[in-house]
Amino acid sequence: TTIAEQIATHDFFGLFHSAMVATGFADRVADDTDFSYKKPEGLQSDKTPNKRYIKYTAFIEPNEVFHKYGIDSLTELIAFAEKWYGTDEKGNYASPKNALYKFVAYHFVEGEIPYNRIVLSRSGTPTELYDSIIIPGYDLYNYYLTMLGKLMKVLKPLSTTEAQNIYINYNKRDLPYNFEMRNHLDVRIIELTEFTRLDEKYAEFVPTAANGIIHPIDKILIYNDDEMVGNILNERLRIDLASLQPELSSNNIWQTEFKYIPDGYCKGIRRHGTVNYVIYDMGKSYMCDGISLSNYYDWAFKLPPLPSRTYEIRMSMLISTKDNTKRHPFQIYLDGKVCGLPIDHSVSAFGEKVGWVDDSRTYDDGVELDKQMRNRGWMKAPDTYNAYYERYLPARHNPMYVRKIITIKHLVDGEHWIRFRFLGESREGVNVINGELDYLEFVPLNIVNDPLKPEDRH
Repeated sequence: TTIAEQIATHDFFGLFHSAMVATGFADRVADDTDFSYKKPEGLQSDKTPNKRYIKYTAFIEPNEVFHKYGIDSLTELIAFAEKWYGTDEKGNYASPKNALYKFVAYHFVEGEIPYNRIVLSRSGTPTELYDSIIIPGYDLYNYYLTMLGKLMKVLKPLSTTEAQNIYINYNKRDLPYNFEMRNHLDVRIIELTEFTRLDEKYAEFVPTAANGIIHPIDKILIYNDDEMVGNILNERLRIDLASLQPELSSNNIWQTEFKYIPDGYCKGIRRHGTVNYVIYDMGKSYMCDGISLSNYYDWAFKLPPLPSRTYEIRMSMLISTKDNTKRHPFQIYLDGKVCGLPIDHSVSAFGEKVGWVDDSRTYDDGVELDKQMRNRGWMKAPDTYNAYYERYLPARHNPMYVRKIITIKHLVDGEHWIRFRFLGESREGVNVINGELDYLEFVPLNIVNDPLKPEDRH
């Protein structure tokens, strides 16, 4: 049973399913296996994916949610979609430019994301790893690329009384940027057990299909540029590189186990060098995972579609507490252009190039030191998760976990790739980025440069 067929079996999703049929989206999410993938020889067999399954995650409103907005028919849903998405290709519902098509597309994400993995959770991650990494009281969040080609943000607000819920496009402002969006933010994803108890007609709901999973939601979900650019995505965007790869979640790799990922397996990872694999592994890092670039690496990663603006771009890095001659420089490129000088990976956290000192050893809890490190192109890691260095500590207090400021760049609409190229000599015993291609940060300059509201340490 495909995800479209599974949606069709539940009458309470009838309105949304009629939109899927009208737009042809039911056919677009029909595949379940990519037969072009051939498992490569030469890699450890039991640690290399056997297949490349294709799966999807759908966030869908039951009919009753549409009824609350006065939508009782496909015609009324089309009119609603045109209000928000315009009238280009009016009547041509199968066109990606059509309003109804856009409406449906924003409800789908490539990759299978169970409820307990939408954000990091104890039941979705090895418990001992989760308990070691997570610091209670900080929001858990992630960003997903929808099939509209636009981002959604999911958040579990552990810093509020709503900590038991997960929301799409959670609004932290007193009022939304676009007042008409007030009924389309804070879209709650309803957990399966709760949903089946809401009404007897939901009691037999089965969310899983051969090629994906369905999550009911409690409001009509829409994408609005003004709201997303001016509010939801107008923040420090910390992007976990592994969660951008739908092939990992579709094949039960993401947040699950060590795997060699062969060249071409993930469409968002592109090889430039001779090494034909990267490594996915669970670890003591942000989101409890990371991507290793092995040996003499040269790989590029596709960036998500970010709002067009100027960003300070950073990456997480794992460095040593003393100079490490086994680590070598690497060069970063953005869209084929060099980003500054090569980054010296042999530096010591305590050396003069980085200048890391624990906050407790400063007179002002590290405020002035943060400025000095930034001037050298470095930042301490966030204080919202633990990392291991002799013992578990908040990453900010762990000298091995830092952020490197890569560049300041204006990103325009369109496709962008970031490339990491090893510059060391070809010899045995060379270490690489150590599994810590973990996350990237894209910080709007209005946040970096705001003197009245300095960027927080989270």
